Parts: sequence; C-alpha cells; structure tokens
Amino acid sequence: MERVYKNFTGGYSKEKDGKEATHVILTVDEYNKLIKDLKDAQGDKRRAEEKAEKDIRSYKAEANNIISKEREANQKSLEALESDLKGKRVEIDRLNDLNANLSRIMRERANAKRGLKPKKEHNGYLVLDSQQYNYNFHYLIQRRSINYALPCWKVKIQTPYDSSIPFNTIKTDIEKDFLNLFKALGLNRYFQNGLLESKSKDFIDKLWNEDFNFVFRVTYKSNYKTGLWEIELLVRASLTVPENMRIV
Repeated sequence: MERVYKNFTGGYSKEKDGKEATHVILTVDEYNKLIKDLKDAQGDKRRAEEKAEKDIRSYKAEANNIISKEREANQKSLEALESDLKGKRVEIDRLNDLNANLSRIMRERANAKRGLKPKKEHNGYLVLDSQQYNYNFHYLIQRRSINYALPCWKVKIQTPYDSSIPFNTIKTDIEKDFLNLFKALGLNRYFQNGLLESKSKDFIDKLWNEDFNFVFRVTYKSNYKTGLWEIELLVRASLTVPENMRIV
C-alpha cells in the first residue's frame, strides 16, 4: 500500500514532506484482501442480524406460548369459579325457596291457631295494643345532659313466627315483613334505633311537627306464653290499623 497525491499534470507522486497524500494505491493482493475483509464484515453483519431476528422470533414465540398457557389456565380457573358460583346460586335459590315455604307453613299454622282467616292469605301480624307514651330524649347543652320528654305511641305487634326460633334466624324475615306493612299501618319512614339521639333538639322539634308518621325505635320480644315473637314500636303518632290486623 502506498500513499500518493495527484499531480496537476496528471499521474500520482509519492507523499512528500509538506505535501499531504490524497490517494492510497493498493497492490492487487491488498485490494483483494480488502474486498474479502469487507465481504466478510458484511457477511458477519448479515448473520448477526439474522440471528438477532431469529432470537427475537424465538423470544416472541416463547412469550406468546407462556401467555397462551396462562390465558388458558386463567380461563379454566374462571370457568371453574363460574361453575362453582352457579352451583352456589342454585343452592341459595333452593334454600331461599325452602325458607319461603317454611315461613309460609309457619304463618299458616299460626293463623289457623289464632283463627285468622283466610289463613293462607293473611299476613299473620296482629296489633295487640297501642298506647300513649313519653320517650325520654337526651341532648347536650354546654356539656349538660338535658332530659326531654317526647310524646309518642308504643305499639305492640304479634308476628306469626314461633318464639322458639332464635332471633338471629328470624330477624331478617320479620324486618322484611314489617317493611311491607308500613303503608297499611300509615307509616312513612323508619329511623334506626339510636339515630335520633345524634340529632339536635331543633331537628327533633321540627320532625315531631311533621304530618307524616314514622318509627324511631324497634325492640323484639319472644313471648313464650303465646309462643310467638312480638315487635314493640315507638312511633310519633297513633297507627292506622287495618281491620284484619286487629284482635277480634
């Protein structure tokens, strides 16, 4: 290999001091080696690119395979859960139907025992008594507890449910039935036990002057003498008791 510069008159001269080379002259062997090295480098590059593409395809295929297996496993798990859930729903429906049938039978027996007719259609609830009552409402003024008597009515209602049934077992059924009786008894709202104690005296006074009637305390009693559960209500005003819910 020889470094040369191009003459103005043509041809090439060897590089000299102060005269920088502009070209390089190769021998045939050097040129052939350069071409070979270039081709080898290009081949190495091509093979590296092909290997990289192959590796990428392999990694993608492996990842897709893992994802597919995970998806298949998740799908099977989901199907198993859905099947289990469906089975539980069927069982819940069966138990609900059984509970409804038992409640119906219990109500009909209680109705027959008390002479309530028609025994299959009667809701099984009787208003035993309703009396005036003063409820002691407490509120705070400057950290002092003030006792405030609220005029209201105490109402006792007999249910069709046997008193031997545990309260936690029958409570939901009684509450459901009771809410269905609201309209028939002239009730409009139900405040949970203790809710009014968190209100101010002004709120209570305003509430007591409203036209609608409401329940603000409910307690339950298992009457072993009659053999039936009873509900005791505190309501703002006297109830409207339908004829079929009165004791004859």
